[in-house]
Amino acid sequence: MNNGNKKASKKKIIRTEIDTSKLGKLEDLPPQEVSAAIERMIDKMKLMQENMYDIIKGFSADINQIDPSGMDPDDADVLQVFQEVVDKAIEKMDSDDIVINLDDVPSFKRAPLPSINTYSLLNDKVTNKLPITSPISEELDGQLFFSWNINGAPQNAPAVATFVTLSNSANELNINRPINAFDMAVYNAISTRFFYWNQSNPGKPLMITPQEIWRTMDGKTVPTTPSAAQIKKVRDSIDKMQFTKITIDTSQELKANYRTLNDERVVNGTITTYLINADKLSFLTEKGNIVDGYRINQEPILYAYSKAKNHILYFDYALLDTSSKIRTDENMIIFKNYILSEVTRMVNGLNRNSNRIKFDTIYKNTGILPPDQRVERANYSSDSAYTAVVRRESKRDRDKMCAILNVCKENSFIQDYVLVKEGRSFAGIDISLFPKHKTKQIKKA
Repeated sequence: MNNGNKKASKKKIIRTEIDTSKLGKLEDLPPQEVSAAIERMIDKMKLMQENMYDIIKGFSADINQIDPSGMDPDDADVLQVFQEVVDKAIEKMDSDDIVINLDDVPSFKRAPLPSINTYSLLNDKVTNKLPITSPISEELDGQLFFSWNINGAPQNAPAVATFVTLSNSANELNINRPINAFDMAVYNAISTRFFYWNQSNPGKPLMITPQEIWRTMDGKTVPTTPSAAQIKKVRDSIDKMQFTKITIDTSQELKANYRTLNDERVVNGTITTYLINADKLSFLTEKGNIVDGYRINQEPILYAYSKAKNHILYFDYALLDTSSKIRTDENMIIFKNYILSEVTRMVNGLNRNSNRIKFDTIYKNTGILPPDQRVERANYSSDSAYTAVVRRESKRDRDKMCAILNVCKENSFIQDYVLVKEGRSFAGIDISLFPKHKTKQIKKA
């Protein structure tokens, strides 16, 4: 057992207001009551998640103050097992889970997450325009409302408007891009996970962690540990969307007999709900790990809308895994969603006049700043130094895009690609396709 840092840990326990005055009586507990003692520890941990690391470290040091030499051997064994459980929790603190090896932990328990074969990207005009089109905004009673008039008319047909409004009671939406490209990447991952979950567990909400959502966006099939910053980015996105109300007025679509969402959520041609109907909670995984995450209570509304319109792109999940090529960061996640959506449209012959993806269009539609705007000129003493850094950043972006397309080549999704220059500068990427190439389709429920 670890016997160090007793004084420091005692201060942490006092600071976090956990009463350890009765800890010395642990040796009097019979083995069958140790489980209840651990459950009480878990309850306290849940109440003070922000200080969890300090709490458990302090708890471990306090347990070490108990001298097991005069205890009954069975009780001493129980104490040692208890210490090992706490030490294991400390070891796992920087990963996904706090591991408590109990069968009867009072928590929600989730069945195993189904594996993913095919990935879904929403492709209707609403979801395509939300993250790239600056909306009309107005303030009402101290709350900002963002509105779009989206023309949902097909070619050679009268314009049919679809009106969309977003609002957030905490005013946490950016005035230019209230829903950004990373938010939509998170949304696509949750939607895909929900589809597969609902296939195996119809009618049951999906419980999922931010770590699992990041891995899904990154095409992972085995557990990996995203960084704290990556986990926070996912949390911030979900927290924003679960408190963001969306109203979609589909009345004109319905009058025109367009294919659109028309279930119990549509009242007089209007849908009003949250972008993601979710709750924060702690739950128990199939491996017995207590994790913090979200309960997705209902099929995400934009996914339901796209599905009703038959506007979802599908491709092999393996295309998202570029880890053998390059490190994944936030921009890489965004590039993956954008480039794979463009390539999938090409493969399916969906409203593209060219198989070229222009770099300026990528930056415009993803919201990622181009290198010449990303790099601050004032930080460099000369134009040549500034230009060198801009070129280096441009190459990093191209390397990310090429890594995505190399995986597409390896999986026979595209035949080839070539970088295109205009003058001395790279302007875009030309994609070569196999003849009569078809993507795999998810079997609809």
